Amino acid sequence: MLSLLLEGAMRHLQHAPTLHILRAFEEELKFKNRELAYRQSQTSRLQMKRSLMSSLEIANGDANLRCFSQFRGMRFRRECLNI
Repeated sequence: MLSLLLEGAMRHLQHAPTLHILRAFEEELKFKNRELAYRQSQTSRLQMKRSLMSSLEIANGDANLRCFSQFRGMRFRRECLNI
């Protein structure tokens, strides 16, 4: 009985590093996917900003920059924009 328990424990110890490696690999993939999603959303936001800036009349550039700065702060604080 004791030998069966020891044998099971040894088998578990042999597989434990493999499981840790697999879990680490899965976590790395999840991290890379989150990083890619963040970069894509950041690119999308920058494209939208460029599009808005090009479509606005740049008669008062400082006011436009203050406006975008305010929106950026709201996004950072996760506030809703009610239009």
